Amino acid sequence: IGVILPLSGEMQLLGQKIRQGIEFGIADRGSREIQFHFEDAQFDNKLALSAYQKIKASSKNLRVIIGPFGPGQTFAIADQAKQDKVTIVAMSYFHPDFKQYQNVYCVYPAVDTQLKTVFDYFDRHWRGKIGTMAIFMRDNPSNEEILGGFRDFCASRSIRCSEVQLSTLEPETL
Repeated sequence: IGVILPLSGEMQLLGQKIRQGIEFGIADRGSREIQFHFEDAQFDNKLALSAYQKIKASSKNLRVIIGPFGPGQTFAIADQAKQDKVTIVAMSYFHPDFKQYQNVYCVYPAVDTQLKTVFDYFDRHWRGKIGTMAIFMRDNPSNEEILGGFRDFCASRSIRCSEVQLSTLEPETL
């Protein structure tokens, strides 16, 4: 099983935690029948494809890739994995364009489904009690869908919304 994660760079904390979870699962099962090959993609589309190619070249019988992290990286490897008959279990939210791939599965639902869950919670517990909501996001074109849902939610409830675009999500920036 190949694993493509951001093991270095600005998203390394998430990648390292996912790796630790996989390694814990391996240790807990006590099985050595399945081998895992980890590669670092640093949350970069080109590096994700390179990582996929490294895993494929070193594997005799690659059938599954866990990762990559995010839709951009998933799209970067999807065509090659489809050709190679490799299933992708992406650490990504579901993007509607993934429907063209029978080999791509996502661990997170679509953005609108995630937002609905969060906003339903706010409605149940905080409706009428919030005057301003802020969203902190990494500067990324794919965030427009999330921002649109956030804006719509705030507007429909007369809540002032504040958006902060960050170049990085390092703790010192927050």
